[in-house]
Amino acid sequence: MLTDGVVRSFNPIGQGSFVTEHFYQDGIEQASVVFDAGFLKTATKGGERRARRLIQSTLTKGVPISAIFVSHLDEDHVGLVPYILSEYRDQVKNVVLPRFSQETVFTYLFWYTVQGMAPIKGKKRWSSDLAQLITEVARKLRYVSGEEDVLLDQRRGPNWHLIRPHLGERPPPFQEEIADAIDLGQEGSDRAADRPSGGVFHLVGRSCRWYFVPYHREVKDDKRKAKQFWKWIIKNFRKCFQRGSYHPDEPFFSGDPDALVKLRWLSECVLRQESKYNQLAKIYNATWGDRNRDSMVVTSFPSRDCDIDPYLISPIGSVSFCVNAYLYEYGSAPFMPAFKPGAIYTGDSNAAELPLEILMGSPYVSYNIGSVQVPHHGSANSWDKQLVSANAILYFASYGSANIYGHPAPKVIRDITYGLKIPLFYNEYSLPYLQVFPYS
Repeated sequence: MLTDGVVRSFNPIGQGSFVTEHFYQDGIEQASVVFDAGFLKTATKGGERRARRLIQSTLTKGVPISAIFVSHLDEDHVGLVPYILSEYRDQVKNVVLPRFSQETVFTYLFWYTVQGMAPIKGKKRWSSDLAQLITEVARKLRYVSGEEDVLLDQRRGPNWHLIRPHLGERPPPFQEEIADAIDLGQEGSDRAADRPSGGVFHLVGRSCRWYFVPYHREVKDDKRKAKQFWKWIIKNFRKCFQRGSYHPDEPFFSGDPDALVKLRWLSECVLRQESKYNQLAKIYNATWGDRNRDSMVVTSFPSRDCDIDPYLISPIGSVSFCVNAYLYEYGSAPFMPAFKPGAIYTGDSNAAELPLEILMGSPYVSYNIGSVQVPHHGSANSWDKQLVSANAILYFASYGSANIYGHPAPKVIRDITYGLKIPLFYNEYSLPYLQVFPYS
């Protein structure tokens, strides 16, 4: 049994992302941190019920969820966050996500509102919950007015941290200003605060302090892509705008107290034109396809004073896990090399655009990064060999068994193995994989 230490769990969510870190003290779980929570239904077998059971078996009732880090607003990364916020409401202390542009937020909100109202089997409630979550994000960003909280039934929700884009003028400050870290153990207050890209969050334990550093790069064509999408909407659904009480040249409704009502009314009008509704998804994907590039990346690593033993990685329930845990007390397994405890979570970023020298932060952080999430579920279009040049040993990603995108791409696996690194790709049929970091 792990007495003091950290367990990282790669959870088999399918075509999506759901990785968690669990912090133990005296054999009792004290806190957990979630990095994305969602999956794509059309590419994953088992559906939402299976995914919810996975969450229930991973997150312990009564144990604080110190933070949920959201890389971006695609359903395969954020689709299960509304369920966690509802089911574990009193336990969630912080939600950390990028400060999305106004155009991005309203495009997502419109899309999920339409999907939530459309007669699509299995999608209605799922998309409605997502629309409510994006509405909450819009409120925290002050893109819509109104103080009421559409998701929360409790008096107090989590703290919301909005990470501003890093403009590239200098490295983020966590290299030398780590003492100014924000404590994730504080109680939630349902307040929103802007944070700099590269600002540091931490969890303080008796034996060790753990750091989390989000990095959000600026995507300059983000607004242009959103405007292309709305231009198509205005052109093909002009009658909807003409019947409404707003002008089509102002599709984002900023500061309008009736913005959400108008957006819902527009969605209903769009759905009544069935012949054009079928084109909506194609146009949405065509004009909005580069939205993954602004995924927030998170670096997770221990402080210098942590004394961590080598750890073991193996599927839960396997004989090798039980035998090695017993014989080596979670030391390195005889057939696996010792790893380093840090990790980089990349979401759906483009690997060629990831500044490793910034993400690694310092020689100490760089040396301690042992695991890197392969961007975009192992997509060849989002991959770059530069990631293999990092000090990490393990490269992981979750994919759906029914995905039609070719994830993970053979080129990605080949580059990782040729670089003498270990690829870990798992789907909804896999067992959860663990990394165990006991404190000495």
